[in-house]
Amino acid sequence: MVLTANLIETIPFPAPDVSLPRIQYISLADNRISTWSAVDSLSRWFPSLKTLTISGNPLLKGESLSSNSHDPFPNLRYLEIINSGKMRDLLSQPEFHPL
Repeated sequence: MVLTANLIETIPFPAPDVSLPRIQYISLADNRISTWSAVDSLSRWFPSLKTLTISGNPLLKGESLSSNSHDPFPNLRYLEIINSGKMRDLLSQPEFHPL
């Protein structure tokens, strides 16, 4: 699912019985997401998410990834947060701290 450059600022949590389990890729690049808590709701919407692209959002200037103590994306394999467009295999990064 590509939601790039849509001026998205927040992502509300879905109702408890609502999810989209077949979606495994989301690009939210170049939006206006400014907090990791906004990203946190994605784990409820998309429980099978494997790739998340969030480069070009103001959240990269605020909280750090390691500031959260839980892992909302147990299936996440790739997280793109840099503007170079390069995907990183998070599972092979020993210094990776889950979201």
